[in-house]
Amino acid sequence: MYRLVGILTLFVLLAPAASKPQTSMESNAAAFKDVPELMDGFRLLYEQKFPEGREKFVEWTAQNPDDPFGYVAQAASYLFEELYRQGVLTSDFFLDENRFLKGIEGKPDAEHMKKFREATRRARELAKVLLKSNSRDQEALFALTLAAGMESDADSILEKKQLDGLKRMKEANAHAKLLLAERPDAADAFVAMGIANYTIGSLSAGFRALLWFGGVHGDKKLGMEQVRKTAENGRYLKPFGKIMLALAARREKQNALAQKLLRELSEEFPASPLFAAEYAKAIGRPIPADGRADGGRSRRSAAAGRPGPGTRGHRPRPPRAARGLPHGGAAARRAGLRIRRDRGHPGHPDRDRDVAHPPGPDYAAGVSRPPAPVRGRGRTALRRKAWWKPTGLAAIS
Repeated sequence: MYRLVGILTLFVLLAPAASKPQTSMESNAAAFKDVPELMDGFRLLYEQKFPEGREKFVEWTAQNPDDPFGYVAQAASYLFEELYRQGVLTSDFFLDENRFLKGIEGKPDAEHMKKFREATRRARELAKVLLKSNSRDQEALFALTLAAGMESDADSILEKKQLDGLKRMKEANAHAKLLLAERPDAADAFVAMGIANYTIGSLSAGFRALLWFGGVHGDKKLGMEQVRKTAENGRYLKPFGKIMLALAARREKQNALAQKLLRELSEEFPASPLFAAEYAKAIGRPIPADGRADGGRSRRSAAAGRPGPGTRGHRPRPPRAARGLPHGGAAARRAGLRIRRDRGHPGHPDRDRDVAHPPGPDYAAGVSRPPAPVRGRGRTALRRKAWWKPTGLAAIS
């Protein structure tokens, strides 16, 4: 009798645990593991090879028609391509307050937007099917989080429907909270919350107050911390988190952080013209014609057997002032010197800097060769030549 009671008691205690849905760490969906086809597809997106990456996603979706993440990836390919085409993922856009808060100038590609909407619609449909059998299904919540986050970006930035974008932003935030409560290691979900917090936190105080009464809150610092989690621990969206965090750092004048992230991206994706160009802007170098931050010198240096810029062992050439050569400025103008642009070689620190040159044959020929410097009266002076006579009060006597 006592034995029968004990068995029944044990059955009652274990019954809830047996009927409980899978815990967060038991889910083996594609969104939470490295799938080679999907990883290759996202890498192609980050190299701005959008059709090739989209092809990978379409093939994988055909083999996994019930997984909403395949359609999420397809939607991401259309959105990323349009954001890149419109120049949104650049410091020029982020540092322009009017464009950052109000959206692009012009209209997005209608065909891209149509296919983007169709992909997010299919992802939502499949996610809702999963939620019917389990209201806390992590795969479904992840798909809904990314779908709503991408739709928020498309509405507010590309189509300039700010109110619709805020609604989708709030929806993405709600799904992300449910997902992270079940699966805290889903770092890719943090980028949706982070972008929402940073964008709302960048609005004016009066507009934020109106949104606060509507239940919409934002904090720039919190938003950057959330995006940082994706940039550090994300899977498919880790590079996207890095570029977003780097651009936000440029807005907040955190130049060291921006340079670090953009250098990492340009090294990880050397074929990407976007990351190379943004890294060049962050460190103050001109953007070369081939889109590479180093002007292609890394390849030439490697062919010559010596380390190139951005690689271990490279020793950059010191600036002109450190080598005793004069460069432009008010003092040079007061001394009667003519100022010209020193073209230099691509990527050099002196490229495109104002350099003081005396007028003469070298200047007319476009040769960047200033006269040898000498010391005089506590400041760097220039040797006089027969063909050069300085003018003004600061002429060297």
